[in-house]
Amino acid sequence: MRIFTPIAVSAAILLCAAPDIRAGQSPAAASQEAKCAITGRVTIENEGASGIAVVLQPASSSWPLPPPVARATTDKEGRFQMNNLPDGRYYLVPLAPAYFAPTEDRMIASGKPVTLMKGETLEGIELKLIPGGVITGRVTTAGGQPVIGREIYTRPTDPRVLQQLPVASAGGSRFKTDDRGVYRIYGLPAGRYIVSVRSDTPGQPESVFHPGVTEESRARPIDVMAGKVVENVDIKAPPITRGYEARGRVVDEATGQPLPKIMVGLYAVENAGGKAGLILNRELIYEGEGFRFTHLAPGRYSVYVPIYSRSEYYGDEVVFEVIDQDVTGLEIKARRAASLSGVVVIDGARDSAVLSDLSRLQVSVGKLTGGVGIGAQVGADGRFRIPGLPPDKFQFHLSSISQRQRYSLLGVERDGVRLPGWIEVAAGEQVTGLRLIVAYGAGVVRGQVQIVGGALPDGARLSVSAHRADLPGWPISGSVVSVDARGRFLIEDLATGIYEILLTTFVPSPSGGTPLSPIGPRIRQTISVTSGAESQVTIVLDLNASSVKEGKR
Repeated sequence: MRIFTPIAVSAAILLCAAPDIRAGQSPAAASQEAKCAITGRVTIENEGASGIAVVLQPASSSWPLPPPVARATTDKEGRFQMNNLPDGRYYLVPLAPAYFAPTEDRMIASGKPVTLMKGETLEGIELKLIPGGVITGRVTTAGGQPVIGREIYTRPTDPRVLQQLPVASAGGSRFKTDDRGVYRIYGLPAGRYIVSVRSDTPGQPESVFHPGVTEESRARPIDVMAGKVVENVDIKAPPITRGYEARGRVVDEATGQPLPKIMVGLYAVENAGGKAGLILNRELIYEGEGFRFTHLAPGRYSVYVPIYSRSEYYGDEVVFEVIDQDVTGLEIKARRAASLSGVVVIDGARDSAVLSDLSRLQVSVGKLTGGVGIGAQVGADGRFRIPGLPPDKFQFHLSSISQRQRYSLLGVERDGVRLPGWIEVAAGEQVTGLRLIVAYGAGVVRGQVQIVGGALPDGARLSVSAHRADLPGWPISGSVVSVDARGRFLIEDLATGIYEILLTTFVPSPSGGTPLSPIGPRIRQTISVTSGAESQVTIVLDLNASSVKEGKR
């Protein structure tokens, strides 16, 4: 038996948002339908780990995450139990930040996805913890003074490590230097890492890598082993160099007059070392005297009017170079921007509670070619307006500030004509009278994946998505969920309609590229869904099928 003293949880999102939950209990304990239960064990090197907090987190793609529905603490044998749970789709997460817990779903940092059916007791779940590696060191200025309160970042260089990490995190690094400039990063899976510190000090590069270089290609990688500490990974910031200024103005191309109160963005196209990429991004709003960016290192930059500035103008980027002096006289020629306006209509909705949620919706558009988009909040009357658009082709997207994403975009009409999935706007065009047809969904699909003809390789993961099959071209995207270890999945908040359910199998990539690669064709199955009702589906994955075998090669 292993005795474990829990460390204060760094993933504060799970605890700060959590209600007062007694150990092993759920807020739904009083409900007659909440009859599910989970029993399991937390282990470290195959021994039971006591004193580990475990939470049951509702699976959601929204932000912020909903609070946990239950919490338990392991006993001296590492066992835990949760009772009176509502059915649904969850993540079972151990809260042990000094340890690494391999995840079966890259939407979370650790733990397992589980799908509970009504009245079910899920037994024998094992959550394995691996002692995390540690990197520690000190960050100092060129003169040897400590750099205090700066975030430290690690980037794994091994794709096999990337396969074990979540796709994205909730924010920046959770590790910072203390008053001595010392940092300590813990809970790392074994692998090779690049360590860096970010700076907002004028005259210094945005990132400095261990041991004290500004180009990542020259960084010294650090090898981390499970449960081991790597010390003296120090970073010395380079001397502060003189920063230069870039000044200019935004003018109306038609009149030549300066435009006040316009947001201007700047990013680095190429630094003095010849490395291209988005290494700097700043925005400011100026009052008519012109814009002024300070503390610029030598390199090539671009200034522009961001699409998300919600201005009535747009302008082409202006590229300039800083060599050894300030740059003045920059001029962004702005043109009248296009806009899109209309009304959101909830298809077939008569429920006042559903209609009252209109003001919680946001309509956004993005270029077909990709890049940053722009959104607008929907008013209580369903109306919206999106300004600041250059001439281009745009896709519509719908989201909600609610934790449940029950609304889906069925289509867009312009002057009574259904659009093909996108809209093209001309320079300065003010498009009005759009109708965004939205469906409210409370339908559920419960599914089971049956694997025949063998076993999946280690590290393989399954995901299922649902797409409307009765609305060609719409919606643009569908719901995607993970399949748990028992082959179960649950897709919620679906509107009435015909859906195509697609099963995709992912396996670890042997080297480079994306951490997980799909194999074989996706398996498709069609199902009818009714909002407010539950549908069931079984998908068979035959590993002996020739198409799957071909995909593995």
